[in-house]
Amino acid sequence: MKYVCALITVDDVARARRFYEGTLGQVVESDFGENVAFKGGFAIHQKDHFQGLLDGREIGSKANDAELYFEHDDVNGLAGRLAADGVEFLHGPREQPWRQLVTRFYDPDGHIVEVGERLEHVAYRLSDEGLNLDDICRVTYLSRPAALRAIAEYSSRPRVDAVSYPLADSDRELAARALAGDASAAEELLLGVQSRVFNLALRYLGNPEDARDACQDICLKAWKGLGSFRGDALFSTWVLAIAANHLKTVKKSRMESMGVSFEAYEAEAGAVPASPYAGPDEGLLTDELKHSCSLGMLQCLGRTDRLVYVLYAFFRVSSADGGLICGLGPAAYRQRLSRTRKTMASFMTGVYGLASEGAACRCRDRVGHALRQGRIGRERLFFSTHAEARAAAALTESMERLDAASAVFRGGPDFRHPDGPADVRRIIAGAAPAIVDA
Repeated sequence: MKYVCALITVDDVARARRFYEGTLGQVVESDFGENVAFKGGFAIHQKDHFQGLLDGREIGSKANDAELYFEHDDVNGLAGRLAADGVEFLHGPREQPWRQLVTRFYDPDGHIVEVGERLEHVAYRLSDEGLNLDDICRVTYLSRPAALRAIAEYSSRPRVDAVSYPLADSDRELAARALAGDASAAEELLLGVQSRVFNLALRYLGNPEDARDACQDICLKAWKGLGSFRGDALFSTWVLAIAANHLKTVKKSRMESMGVSFEAYEAEAGAVPASPYAGPDEGLLTDELKHSCSLGMLQCLGRTDRLVYVLYAFFRVSSADGGLICGLGPAAYRQRLSRTRKTMASFMTGVYGLASEGAACRCRDRVGHALRQGRIGRERLFFSTHAEARAAAALTESMERLDAASAVFRGGPDFRHPDGPADVRRIIAGAAPAIVDA
């Protein structure tokens, strides 16, 4: 017996064909009207016709018990295009322990589709990030010859130093409607980027109040300069570039003013004895200290290095987008990122318990000391109460030994803006956009 293909039923075969052929780039092998087969081994079949073949038996939807799997080199870029098209995601791009990026979403008929990064591209990407061949083989499970071939193959291709995300027609349409006075379009546009801007500012400045002020200023700049948005990048990428320029020149944050440094962190870790806390709110306070301390460590980096590292470790931007956002160019961004990752890894694996099992400093043993010093307080919790649910429990579960330092930040959650929609409405009501450079 010869296996031929898998078949899924669809409500509208023409619509499903447009999705798989046009959106996901699949090639049609044969078209029999109610049944369309694609190269690669799957077919779509008109549901009501197929139901007749089953003597009228019921066909369900969104059973979530099977999926179609595809591979693509630019999972982030594909996810950006799908999101702009309104596709429903089960989850956005996330890294597997073997560093492969994957995303899952529903097709128009409720079937799960998974798209994973080709392992060969994973090897190339890790090499581009500065990892040595032994570590690449260890984490991806590729043999040395296979990893070398993959790196050589991708290295021989022309590097496209442009924004990695495809154009988002919806961004241009929303911007045009907002400029024409459509308040709902303006609110949708700004709310779509506000969380990213707030989380960038929070990690860059280390303080929620400073981050909220910066987020408001950045969104206002984007709103006033909306007329200069040309749609040659995603609106979010355009706004993050505005954010980067603002953050690099903003006055010192409260955390920066404290003069934090790697040397001070290291000295405290070795000098302060363990001081566990056993109250009923132990979990909340430990989370609060964990996030507060992690963001404090970022303040030990210089401003440009901090921006580069946050974009990589939390936002996972490509070197092309990172260079664009930081105003450095892709090559300079990669060089800065390589140096900064080494700096963070050297410090964190020696001191920070979440990054190394042998490190001296562990959050749960420092809660009592942090309470006495006023570093955290029961009445002023933020990080443990404003974390989005998507990753609150994944901080240690997602850590890869290969890059434990940046995994600490990749595993961290998004934080909710304290008053997001209201702040956006105040921006829209208080100023009108103009065709000016943002």
